[in-house]
Amino acid sequence: MAYFPFYEVPTPTDVPSGPYWLAMGILLAWILALIKYRQNRWIVFGLMFYLCSIFFLLRFGRVINIDAVSDRFMYLPSLGFCLLIGGVVNYFYQKGGLKKFGVISISIFLSLYLFSFTKHQTQLWQNSISLWTHVIHQYETSDSKSIFKIDPLIEKAYFYRGQAYAKENKMTLAIQDLEKVADSASRPMGDKVLTTSVFFNLGNFYYKTFDLSKAVENYTKAIQVSPQFVSAYQNRGTVFLALNQPEQALNDFSQAIEFNPNIPNLYYNRGTVLGQLNKLDS
Repeated sequence: MAYFPFYEVPTPTDVPSGPYWLAMGILLAWILALIKYRQNRWIVFGLMFYLCSIFFLLRFGRVINIDAVSDRFMYLPSLGFCLLIGGVVNYFYQKGGLKKFGVISISIFLSLYLFSFTKHQTQLWQNSISLWTHVIHQYETSDSKSIFKIDPLIEKAYFYRGQAYAKENKMTLAIQDLEKVADSASRPMGDKVLTTSVFFNLGNFYYKTFDLSKAVENYTKAIQVSPQFVSAYQNRGTVFLALNQPEQALNDFSQAIEFNPNIPNLYYNRGTVLGQLNKLDS
């Protein structure tokens, strides 16, 4: 699920570009530092720890997945930087005097900055709604979609935010998000799992808001995409019962049983409908 959380993908670089030469400069400085401080075990260990631990996560060739820049890839390798920073801080602190005061001041400032940034991140990850809202906002203001030609509506984020709204019983907002996915002209119809889930969930949400005709409409669309989707037949049959259309309900329950004869509740529902139709023997 490469759509989320959202990670900004850098524009591809080539030889004449600034980022390319910057990367080459950093690599050169890295090599020179290893040569110059080769007798210092802490510096060598810190530099090589990062390089060795991140090497197997590097992506070579054409990047086709924005997961290539996930920040979790930096968790373990960053220990190398932490060792280097700690070594530098300790070195200047041991010098005493003005350098000691400078080290303390910089450390306090850096700690406050990281605290502030961490607090901001925790607000984004406070719950599913805040996370997906951030993902959608970042994606819609990004140039990444033009690189990878991903649907600008970032459908899965809308889909999961809709489900999060539904869990909070905010059905109107949930329906709005899923309708955006359902109405997307660029939605790849080949993604049957997503398409079916969108229509099926819309059917559930409309049923909970007592818009029964809309519920039937969306369950029907889910069945059109996945003709053997048992749950859609079962739920549509339940809605038909609520609409006092027992014949249609009977057809749906019977169809669901044909696809999966191992769900007891389907037989119970069909028996209820047969009773309403006065087909007591059946």
